Amino acid sequence: MKVQKSSNPCRFGDLEIISAMAVTGFLPGFLSVAAQYAIVFYLLFCRRTRKIVFSSKTALWLIPLTPVAIIPPFFYENYLGAVVGAGLVLLLFFAVYLLKTITVEIFEKVCDICCAGSVFAAAVAVVERIVYVINPSLDEFKDMRCAGVFFNPNLYGTAVVFVILICLYKLISGRGHKKSLFLCIGVNLISMALCGSLLGIGELIIGALFIFIFNRNKIAVALFSVGSAAGIGAVCFYPRLLPRIFEASNSFNLRYRVWQLSLILIKETPIFGRGFLAYMVESPKYVGADLGFKVWVTTCAHSLLLDSLLCLGIVGTVCVIGFAAGLYAPVFKARIKKCDRAVTSLALAATVGVLAHGIFDETITWPAVAVIFFFILAGSAAYLKEKINM
Repeated sequence: MKVQKSSNPCRFGDLEIISAMAVTGFLPGFLSVAAQYAIVFYLLFCRRTRKIVFSSKTALWLIPLTPVAIIPPFFYENYLGAVVGAGLVLLLFFAVYLLKTITVEIFEKVCDICCAGSVFAAAVAVVERIVYVINPSLDEFKDMRCAGVFFNPNLYGTAVVFVILICLYKLISGRGHKKSLFLCIGVNLISMALCGSLLGIGELIIGALFIFIFNRNKIAVALFSVGSAAGIGAVCFYPRLLPRIFEASNSFNLRYRVWQLSLILIKETPIFGRGFLAYMVESPKYVGADLGFKVWVTTCAHSLLLDSLLCLGIVGTVCVIGFAAGLYAPVFKARIKKCDRAVTSLALAATVGVLAHGIFDETITWPAVAVIFFFILAGSAAYLKEKINM
């Protein structure tokens, strides 16, 4: 299948644009965010790519979502939230463009880029751990959890899960070099250990098991189940194999207090919310208040649903759900047409994992992680187009 080439006034074609966005997912920290938004602005600046975005019915959900994400924050002096809201809306424009232009060739190339990027992130994480070990003055990093190129260890954990799921998809579908894929999985398992994300481990177990079951690979299901059970048993017998397991109870208690305050804030502004980062802005105001619990000041509501309602209200949340339905339409169409079981299982496995993780955290909202997730969903659209054009 031919990849659409660039045409005036756009200098770059779809392959170059999407590949560049895949690379940005593994750039360090805010450099990744800056590069991603530079690409999105380029998409909206060029007539050809702009037409592609606005020709999609899914993009219509962004019309009501944009003012909801940008205007309410100003009423609560949440100016940074307005900036973040505008940024996330722009990122959704890229998701629309991706689904409209993705091809099998581009999708498989992006998967390879993500695998290579994860190896680079692992190298950064190893260096990070070495620095923590040899420099005892870094007291604030005493748990030595590594973030690699990402903003924090939990975001890194989610990215690792996505890459491992991509590797499993390529192994099951036979679309990659087996030795390289097993090596990539091994590297990313080391990355998971370095970042120490308990929720990431749970997300990985759920996602990988889903892929094996969906593809009816009984041997893989049996081996994975035995391996997971053995791992859980080993941790129960000797908890120090997973040191952060001792923090699980305290971590849940902190999140429960966040959920309590989030519900209070949601009841005050249920229709349009208070803008992104609302919990971070509002929670300090409630410190010391007589609420029956001690307020924990943090960045978000640690729940996809609660944070969506808090930041965007009912109206914005409905828009997000409607937009998500548009993104998932190719996944279900591909399954109905029986296009490719492996790529469908990849999209659904990543989604199941994200929803499970989203009960306790919302790493998927960070741009670099969200972009990798968009790529995974786009695979179904790519193989659906191939089947239709055959």
